[in-house]
Amino acid sequence: MKSSIVFKNIEYKVNGLTILSNVSGVVEVGDKYAIVGDNGSGKSTLLEILLGDLTQQSGELNFGAGGARKIKSCRFGVVYDNMPLFPQLKVSEILTFISSLHKVRIGKAERNELLSQFDLEVQSRRKIKVLSSGERQRVALMLSVVHNPDLLILDEAFSNIDPIFFEKIWGYIAPPSRTVVFTSHNWSTLMHHATKVLFLHRGQQLGTQLSPEEHLSRAPGVKKFVFLYTEGLEQRLKEEKFLTYRLEDKVCVFPGDRAEMLETLGVAALLVGAIELKDIYILSKEGKI
Repeated sequence: MKSSIVFKNIEYKVNGLTILSNVSGVVEVGDKYAIVGDNGSGKSTLLEILLGDLTQQSGELNFGAGGARKIKSCRFGVVYDNMPLFPQLKVSEILTFISSLHKVRIGKAERNELLSQFDLEVQSRRKIKVLSSGERQRVALMLSVVHNPDLLILDEAFSNIDPIFFEKIWGYIAPPSRTVVFTSHNWSTLMHHATKVLFLHRGQQLGTQLSPEEHLSRAPGVKKFVFLYTEGLEQRLKEEKFLTYRLEDKVCVFPGDRAEMLETLGVAALLVGAIELKDIYILSKEGKI
């Protein structure tokens, strides 16, 4: 695959219920393209449409320079959250089996390198059924790249992966030349590793795809203030027309260049910190930016 994925005005319904509506995006070669949203926002459905497991009722989907309509036109790998594997096979056996399906011959040195990269040397002689959820996820990630795919699609593939291992393995599974389309609830992962981020909420996309930095630039200023919620405080913030959102028992305030005005509230902030991608998503889905 030497060019982009283009999806335009994708719509998908189930029994009259809209799961996706007019979702569009462009994934360029080498992109690390993140699809972000709350549970039920349509992220997995969009990935299933890209994979050809579901067919959209309307909209366009094209792969590569020739405009192929199916992902089979390119060499791809895929990992789902809690991906089903063959429980009775050993890790070494499933590696051999999947390699043969891709018609890839793996020598001893390459085999050892793969097992080492994914910290699976000790587990290689164990059956899949006795592995922990994190170990099974590492196996799935290893199998997804055994054939050196041009495109990798990952649906919550890191949910059972510890942060230290993730940082170790990201550069291996997502080199600059490989296109990766992924979902994640880890905002740090999105901020530091995504080249483009598409926000979804209840099947609708929120604005256009942007880089993390471009998303952050949509908020006023670079800092947020966090206060304990009280009705009186919320009312005063509304009167001053501060940009805010409530999260459980806290109120996040984005004062822009009016930070000094917060002093007039007479309430000490619990936290003053940098604006995060999560803040932009919440403000976007509430229609405040």
